[in-house]
Amino acid sequence: MKVQLFLLTLILFTAFAGTGCEEIKSYPNTPDIDFSRFNYDDTILIFEFVDGDGNIGLDPPDTSPPYDLENKYYHNLFLTILEKEDGVFNPMEIEDSTFYRIPRIPEPTGQNKVTRGDIELDMSIYGLWPDTFQFRFYIVDRDLNHSDTIVSPELTFSEASL
Repeated sequence: MKVQLFLLTLILFTAFAGTGCEEIKSYPNTPDIDFSRFNYDDTILIFEFVDGDGNIGLDPPDTSPPYDLENKYYHNLFLTILEKEDGVFNPMEIEDSTFYRIPRIPEPTGQNKVTRGDIELDMSIYGLWPDTFQFRFYIVDRDLNHSDTIVSPELTFSEASL
């Protein structure tokens, strides 16, 4: 009986030990982004991000250099809308800014600082859209690490109404 109880305890301990020690995957401190989708109905660009040290976004009071208004890094999301003309994608001429300020995303507590999620960008301010377009964008974290520049797939409003 004692041997059976010992074996049962050992099996349960081994089972719980295997599930309780999930391997922590590490990511670089440079943000990684990926296009997710474009919601045609609401004109919202959605993309995923992962950052190894979790320092994405800025607080409103973050206005000291290099985050001051006179500096490029006042913004941390840089976007270009590309319009397809004669088979070639060219930047659209836009009056409104295509620079954005992502609000601070709370850093996780504990040893694992990896932060991941989706960012949704309301694009309704741009009014009329060309039939075929793409987005080219990148983000910058608080350590001024730039993500890769991502280009969305070719997007077409005429296909969205089908």
